Amino acid sequence: MRRSPLPALAALLLVILLSSCSLTPSSPPGPQTLTLSPSTVSVRAGSPQQFTPSLAGLSLTWSVNGTVGGSTTLGTIDVNGNYLAPAVLPSPNSVTISAAETSKPSITGSSDVTLLNPIPK
Repeated sequence: MRRSPLPALAALLLVILLSSCSLTPSSPPGPQTLTLSPSTVSVRAGSPQQFTPSLAGLSLTWSVNGTVGGSTTLGTIDVNGNYLAPAVLPSPNSVTISAAETSKPSITGSSDVTLLNPIPK
């Protein structure tokens, strides 16, 4: 009596399929790190400064000393990371620029800014 090759072929096919699949669950990607460039900078009163995030394509919420968008006292920052220092220096004359991913606020980066008097004319 001849044996059918189908069970052997089915077993072989099953081994091939299982070997190409991962049976262990994949781990989620590690936490992303967001940094801002420059990380420290000095900016003259009334002058602009561009901040660039290390992670591209994120929707970011920018703030100055924790105030979203900044203020006239501390300087303002727009949605593209363009900071404009205040015309009059605050006391103390340092601020922190922060960016947080809008959908994951735990992903943040910051930069320390020292504000300087304008260059005398």
